[in-house]
Amino acid sequence: MTYLRKHNPEIDWAKGEWRYTRCPESCAPKARKTNHNPEDLQMAEFVASILNKDVEEEDADTTKWKSLIPEYLHEFGDIFSQKKLEQMPERKPYDHGIDFEEGAALPRPAKLYPMSPKERNSLDEWINDELRKGYIRKSKSPLASPVFFVKKHDGGLRLVVDYQKINDVTVKNCYPIPRIADLIDTLSQASIFTKINLRWGYNNVRIRKGDEWKTASITHQGLYEAIVMYFGFCNALETFQAMMNDILGDFIQGGKVIVYLDDIFICLNDLKEHRKLTKEVLKRLRENDLFAKPEKCSFEKSSIEYLGMIISKGHIEMDPKKLSGVAEWPRPTKVKQVQAFLGFANFYRRFIKDFAKYAKPLTTLTKKDQPWVWDVAQEEAFNGLKETFTSAPILRIPDTTSPFRLETDASDFATGAVLSQLDPTDKLWHPVAFYSKSLDVHQRNYEIYDKEMLAII
Repeated sequence: MTYLRKHNPEIDWAKGEWRYTRCPESCAPKARKTNHNPEDLQMAEFVASILNKDVEEEDADTTKWKSLIPEYLHEFGDIFSQKKLEQMPERKPYDHGIDFEEGAALPRPAKLYPMSPKERNSLDEWINDELRKGYIRKSKSPLASPVFFVKKHDGGLRLVVDYQKINDVTVKNCYPIPRIADLIDTLSQASIFTKINLRWGYNNVRIRKGDEWKTASITHQGLYEAIVMYFGFCNALETFQAMMNDILGDFIQGGKVIVYLDDIFICLNDLKEHRKLTKEVLKRLRENDLFAKPEKCSFEKSSIEYLGMIISKGHIEMDPKKLSGVAEWPRPTKVKQVQAFLGFANFYRRFIKDFAKYAKPLTTLTKKDQPWVWDVAQEEAFNGLKETFTSAPILRIPDTTSPFRLETDASDFATGAVLSQLDPTDKLWHPVAFYSKSLDVHQRNYEIYDKEMLAII
């Protein structure tokens, strides 16, 4: 760096060249004549190493996204580039505000959580990286949320900032998050699908000016506050969904684009129109400094994974990858394990006929003050549900132009229904969705015909 300050060379980073055009009078003659002296050669190697490293990183980044993106979209390379991503987002109307409830007392600042040497090193790396990008800054806030790590499935560490105390006194944003079932139903009869996954979408939203102090977190390096939005803030989902709905609102209203947080789904039948719309969506992302993760994008597919489902023309089924481990799911030995299994199963309940009836012995175990008893009924329910996942039918996506049929039934403990639709081609009724619900203690006393009427209602 001493050499650079002394000679102040003019460097053309694009061409990889430098010239001594700004040397002081005392050194200019020497600089012009000593093209091969050790000092100049050392400087040449230094500059060349920087240039080569920069070019190599850029080439690797370009090669990566080009191999994953259709050629007609290569003009949007900046959208798929990792290097382009790491820039501070501009202030926008979507900046994430944190409004405290009127009269609420500020939470007491948290104390440092103990960390292992490995965790401290990981935290140091995270802090340095976020400071470099300008995503955080040092703080003197009266608030301090604690940080800790959780292990990833691959053995790595994920940083968590516990904003629970801050969230408790924050005014809640009631902006609606779309229901997955409603989004999937809107796909109707599309045959060409493109999915665009945004890279670190939350970091593309700034914290509203003046609210940064409310985000402060405490670390062994000191107190830092966020400049961009991170996962963990209440209202973060609502802020991001509102932003995406506003940015792509005209496409969404046209019924050809679906947005669920950081996933954008484009669905049409005509390839030419599909490509045109894909370009328009990418242009909109560029205009709003949003970037995509090429390895999580899919283009012009006839069948595609979306939100845990496999979508194809007029059909929907469970993602086999999500179900691959169900057969080996170990028998639960405590309530939390039952809740975890039911949480997974409940996500796919629209595929399972009489789900509530099957799950009844397991849901009973999760009730408050219910003693733990794993008997024949629980074992049969657990194994029965696992088996239904491997034999669940492929559902039809509703087509509002074809007739529907609703069939209902009731048992001693639950009601159930199946919504079917007539296929005009094969003249057969195909299931669209299954529904089931457990009866409460009072409803179980109804006469059977009242239970059947309840199922219809």
